Amino acid sequence: MSASAADLRHRLVDELIRRGVITDDALADAFRAVERHSFVPSATLADAYSDRAIGISHDDAGHLVSSISQPTIVAMMLAEAKLVAGCRVLEVGTGAGYNAALAGQLVGPTGSVVTVEIDEALANAARARLPAEITVAVADGYRGWPPGAPYDAIIVTAAVPRITDAWRAQLADGGRLVAPIIEADGRHQAVVTSVRDGDELRELRRIPAMFVALRAAD
Repeated sequence: MSASAADLRHRLVDELIRRGVITDDALADAFRAVERHSFVPSATLADAYSDRAIGISHDDAGHLVSSISQPTIVAMMLAEAKLVAGCRVLEVGTGAGYNAALAGQLVGPTGSVVTVEIDEALANAARARLPAEITVAVADGYRGWPPGAPYDAIIVTAAVPRITDAWRAQLADGGRLVAPIIEADGRHQAVVTSVRDGDELRELRRIPAMFVALRAAD
């Protein structure tokens, strides 16, 4: 008898807890509540609940331009952002919408999540999957989303060459910014966690990773 989606989801969460990727009950509960397979309907259940990234969009040349990140990386970035009930969150790079759904679980009804996606088709698909209280905006993520600022956390879900002035300006004092930064050699990346301290953005942690690049408006 094949395992159900719920069984596979709980197995994935149990494995992430066993490996020390998830150490917080609220984060575990969010991962158990959000159905990853709903955000990758073309994938099998086994693939949807495997600990790996899944491509969701390609350009005309067949190059991957958007993916749903590996659960390990998603959990790590959400943990770094330290989302709690009532937080105001900006996500840059909606993709399938899975990360935004998890963030919504963590901040609850007293918080807010705005997710920005430059690809209108991806944004519309994500909006259809996400709860109505999560705002999906079609815009250039490099510019953030000023109407919802200031944010307690900004999570960038695609690789960027630098942290933009817009993100700095839209981050609340004491807020955390988690973003995959392309290293100077152009070949390596690291998820960098920073905290705003007055007018300064202070780096806290750097973890090697690999993401597709964030697309910008022409």
